Parts: sequence; C-alpha cells; structure tokens
Amino acid sequence: MGAFFSFFIMFAMNSCMAGIIYYGAKLKADGLITIGDISAFLLYMIQLLFNFAIMAVVFGNVFKVIGASKKII
Repeated sequence: MGAFFSFFIMFAMNSCMAGIIYYGAKLKADGLITIGDISAFLLYMIQLLFNFAIMAVVFGNVFKVIGASKKII
C-alpha cells in the first residue's frame, strides 16, 4: 500500500512538471511570456514539489510503522 502511494505521488509530481514545461514552451512560442517568467515559475514549482516529495516519504514511513505495529500486536 505504501509503495503504491509513493509511486502515485511521484508520478503525479512528474506529470505536473512535464505539463507545465510543455505549456510554458507553448506560451513562449506564442510570445505571451518571457524565459525569465518561465524560469521564476519553475523555481517556485520545484520548491513546492520538494515539499510534496518529502510528504510522500513521510506517509510511506507512516505505512511502514503501521505494518510493523500490526506485527508486534
């Protein structure tokens, strides 16, 4: 269960990042935004994604603790 949750979170994060990069490239090609705007947004996005990655690891560890406590009980 924990492995599936971690996989889903990582897949969702990478999918969002790929979609944002694609959409940013499309906006740049249309001349609606600059490279600086894309760079600033990507840096903010990476900071946010690291927090989600840490949350995925924490929840994975919570599932491990739950499984270990069931073995003990």
